[in-house]
Amino acid sequence: MTTQKYSLRKRLLKEETNPITMEHHTMYRQLAKQASTSTASSGSAVLQWDHPADGCSTRVHLAIDDEGEHDGGLWIDLLEVVNTKTRRPDPQCFRKGYAREALQALIDAADSTRTHLTLIAAHEPYLGRKYPHVDFPDKEELAALYGDYGFHEEYSNYAQVKMNRAPKS
Repeated sequence: MTTQKYSLRKRLLKEETNPITMEHHTMYRQLAKQASTSTASSGSAVLQWDHPADGCSTRVHLAIDDEGEHDGGLWIDLLEVVNTKTRRPDPQCFRKGYAREALQALIDAADSTRTHLTLIAAHEPYLGRKYPHVDFPDKEELAALYGDYGFHEEYSNYAQVKMNRAPKS
């Protein structure tokens, strides 16, 4: 009980002293200038880069990492390449470097704004059931991709890998 009390107190004090919202987060503002479209609320944001020649888009969902150890850190909740019109996974849009372009933009912005990043390397299981014809990357492939951009494994289990990335100076 005492541990919970101090944990709650620490969280409340952190929220009072760090009232940063996504709309005002320096990294989000920098990325929003580069994206085709962007929307933000107090705790989350969606950025989209369109690739009109192929009818594809890269979408990134970010959230304030209020549970992490790093003030002002962001959680990469989702990174996906989809058909622009349907917003659904489309194999014609995969393996063209679009996810890597978005990751590079995220990493560059994180480094220039000194923002710590966290993510889970795994695709949503329901997507595999909903789109059985789509060959989604598995957790190892995703972890290797994120590792190329400086993310390090914090822990893993049978379905996912949690990864962190400290900003480079």
